[in-house]
Amino acid sequence: MVAAAGEALPARRSPAGAGCAETGGPGVLGTSNLNVTIPGFVSPTTTTLRTYATEQDLMTELVNARVWIGYHFRTSTAVGEDLGHSVAAWTMQRFFLAGDDQSGDD
Repeated sequence: MVAAAGEALPARRSPAGAGCAETGGPGVLGTSNLNVTIPGFVSPTTTTLRTYATEQDLMTELVNARVWIGYHFRTSTAVGEDLGHSVAAWTMQRFFLAGDDQSGDD
């Protein structure tokens, strides 16, 4: 891992922000099925499509890409994923309660 001049390397145990943000998805809503296709590399002659059947398929590729490009250590991405899942679960328990309809329509 290389830092730009004057910049510090990321700490090995600091949570990776991308992992925190990317883990609050479908699994929190009771399913891990994602079934999404995302355009990848785009050039004038071709577009590469990436298809993910589950949230874990997408997360595995995102984590690997960030480690391989040198943005994060593997440990920091795992810590970030754990933190993201914890925050998402905490949010679901407190703000998405059954019968907690605030719209006023009964």
